[in-house]
Amino acid sequence: MPPLRAVMCFKGYIVNGFRFHTKDRERQRKTQNSGVFLTAEISSFASERDSSPMTGNVGYYGILNDVMELQYIGGNQIVLFKCDWWDVMNRGGKGIKQDEYGFTCVNFTRTLNTNEPFILSNQAQEDFYVQDTIDSNWHVTIKIQTRDLYDMESEVDSCQQIELDLHITDMVDTNDGVITWNRPDIEGVVLDANIVLPHQTQEHEVDDTFIDDGEGDDTSTDDGDGDDISIDDGDD
Repeated sequence: MPPLRAVMCFKGYIVNGFRFHTKDRERQRKTQNSGVFLTAEISSFASERDSSPMTGNVGYYGILNDVMELQYIGGNQIVLFKCDWWDVMNRGGKGIKQDEYGFTCVNFTRTLNTNEPFILSNQAQEDFYVQDTIDSNWHVTIKIQTRDLYDMESEVDSCQQIELDLHITDMVDTNDGVITWNRPDIEGVVLDANIVLPHQTQEHEVDDTFIDDGEGDDTSTDDGDGDDISIDDGDD
C-alpha cells in the first residue's frame, strides 16, 4: 500500500545518537551537522567478461538536503534522508582519495550520478568535513562518535569470573606474633623489618603524669610563681 500524499519535512533530526541538520539550516549556524556517511554492500565485477560478481562494503559520503517522513495508514511512518552524494566510485584521485596521513578525502566538485538519493534515517551515520588548506575543492572526512558512547578496545563480560590460582601451603607464626604465608610457586622477597614494621620497633614513652578522677579531697597545683593554689571540691 503506498504512503499518504501528505509528507512532513524537517530541518533537523536525531537518530542513532547523532544530531543532523539540513544544509540550508546549517548556513545560519556555526556548527556542522549535515555530513552523512553510509556503509552499503554492493556487487561488482572485475571485468566485462567476469560472470562472478564480488560482494564488498563501500562507504558513501554525502550532505543532507532534506528530511521527509512518509505516513501510512494505521499510524506507521518511515523517515527518509535525501542527500547529495560525492563521487566515491572514481578512485583514481578525482572523486575520493587518501592523503599522505591516511585520511579519506572527497572532492566537493564531483557528485555521484544516481537516481537514488534517499536512505533510511536509521542507516545514517554522521560525518564531519574539514576543508583542505591547499586545495579548497577537497575535504577531509572525519567520522563522528555518538554522544555518551565510547569506542572500547574489547568487550568484557560483566558476569565473567576471574579464577585466582594461588598455591598457599604453609602458615608460619613468628615469635613477634606476625603470621606469614608461604607460596612455593614464586620466589620469596626479603624485606627490611625496620621498614615494614616501623611502629612495632619503636619504644613507647611512659607518661608519668598523675591523673586524679575527682574522688580525693583537695588538689594542689603549682602555677609557676611559687605560690600554692588550693582548690576545694566542696566535700568538706
